[in-house]
Amino acid sequence: MIEAKHNFKCVGDGMQQALDYATTLDIPFVFSSNGNSFVLHDRTGTSLQLKIS
Repeated sequence: MIEAKHNFKCVGDGMQQALDYATTLDIPFVFSSNGNSFVLHDRTGTSLQLKIS
């Protein structure tokens, strides 16, 4: 699942929305981006959260 927001928003602003979608659709990995940075959330719990700037 990828959630994109405007670049003036914080990189994680779309994470909760994307996690809700991912739960509904049973998608294991969620990315949130503002176009400048990315945040990965692994819903499987097998890796750490990753922020790429």
